[in-house]
Amino acid sequence: MSERPTPWWLDMQAQLSLDRLLPTLRERYASQDPAGWPVFEGRLRTNFRRLFELLLHLYGERYDFVYHLENILSTAARLWLARPADLKALDGARETAPFCQRGRACFRRAARPCPRS
Repeated sequence: MSERPTPWWLDMQAQLSLDRLLPTLRERYASQDPAGWPVFEGRLRTNFRRLFELLLHLYGERYDFVYHLENILSTAARLWLARPADLKALDGARETAPFCQRGRACFRRAARPCPRS
């Protein structure tokens, strides 16, 4: 994009895009794992704004931006649904772990060391 969008504009466009694309994703994929779909959708909602901003930077001036966005979300849904249960459980455990206990790569980015238990 030629000009950097404002945070307010990004928030509004990200929410608008998610509101438009989520019903299609639900229709295609939610029935494949009715118990697990809310987890995927929750993570999508949590991370969509940042994903939207990154993709907007890559594809924003292209006429087919929404096509790429929908394709990426569809691929993410398909791959998440195909993910083995043990890895989904590990994902859940990592989400609830304190930031400093998520692994060495994340630990290096932490502002301060993890407290000892």
